Amino acid sequence: MNRHRGLERRTELRRTPTKARRTGRLPAKSDKRRLDLARRQAVILAVLERDGCTCRAKDLGFGPCWGPLTPHHLKKASQGGPFVPSNLVTLCSSHNTRVEDEPTRARQLGLVVYAWEATADGSH
Repeated sequence: MNRHRGLERRTELRRTPTKARRTGRLPAKSDKRRLDLARRQAVILAVLERDGCTCRAKDLGFGPCWGPLTPHHLKKASQGGPFVPSNLVTLCSSHNTRVEDEPTRARQLGLVVYAWEATADGSH
């Protein structure tokens, strides 16, 4: 007598075959994402190389550095700031958080640029 009768499968699992198109090539959308990712990585490497793989805020009196280095937008992406080396600086994670918490001080130090402060040609 099977004590676990309620747990046994009463009907066999049937899978309907699906036709998958196998062309050996990823869709164009995937190609675009791959190119965007490669471009972003190239920009990040350029910014790290320009800044010497160090946090830009460590000499500005924001306190000690800790955490991985990350790119920080001078003009926020939500305000139309592009992902280009001229709009990015390298900050450690602690200073990136402090810049967000203290926007007035960060603006005085040149780590934040607001949309209305940018010139007509898009530079800051």
